[in-house]
Amino acid sequence: PGGILFLTFPVMSPIRKLKAILGLYPVWNENNDVEAFYQFALSSRQVMKTITEIGFTLCEKKNFDGVKGLKDEVVLFKQHLQLLYDQNSFLSKCLRKFLGLFLDSFTAHSVLLVFKKKEI
Repeated sequence: PGGILFLTFPVMSPIRKLKAILGLYPVWNENNDVEAFYQFALSSRQVMKTITEIGFTLCEKKNFDGVKGLKDEVVLFKQHLQLLYDQNSFLSKCLRKFLGLFLDSFTAHSVLLVFKKKEI
């Protein structure tokens, strides 16, 4: 009781939801090559619902890494954004942070959820 849970995972951002609706992802089944598997992306809404149902209260939700999300999901931008993503200069970090202000809501790669366990 009173404990804090920090949970982060790849998220089904709006751009990923759109791609899923359009059928642009392969369907996972038992015949898929396990070695080729990369990751699952989860619905933040469903995870928040599940965690609150077991006695936690959501304290914070933060989408992040919208540059990576855009780079990974839109082939048109991949080459240029990969260059920006690979750089560790002060300028490139500032540019990624600035772009994240606009992109994180729509193309986030991951989400951080912070929960507090309800007191008994």
